Amino acid sequence: MARREKPITRMRKAVDSQDPQEYAWGLLELSRVELRETGAFQTLSTTDIKNILQALMAKEKPEDTSSDTATIADIRDYLGK
Repeated sequence: MARREKPITRMRKAVDSQDPQEYAWGLLELSRVELRETGAFQTLSTTDIKNILQALMAKEKPEDTSSDTATIADIRDYLGK
């Protein structure tokens, strides 16, 4: 099983490819790591995280039911890992 990319690596790739959604996912990954390691969010506030999630979900099309589209439950589970 491959190791998960570090948040900084993910964000660098997003900047290089000019992909704002991938950068937002990198920020969420950073928050997930901080929460797991310290028990608190340090870089982003909970309001920042909420705004990122809302922006990502606004990009999701309601008629898109493909299995690779994240849902709020998927994101919640991802942040809880």
